[in-house]
Amino acid sequence: MTLQMSYQEKYEEGMEHEKLETAKRLIRLGKFSLEDIAAGTALSLEKIKEIADMQPV
Repeated sequence: MTLQMSYQEKYEEGMEHEKLETAKRLIRLGKFSLEDIAAGTALSLEKIKEIADMQPV
């Protein structure tokens, strides 16, 4: 594995983490539909539903 490949993988992991954290914040706000959050974060609707189910009430 080259250094550039390692850097790219870490970058992609960081981007995915940020999408997940953004989705969690938007779900907690309660102002957006799950469909809108999926569209805004580029995560699948299934992933957004999974995240929403894990959020405390």
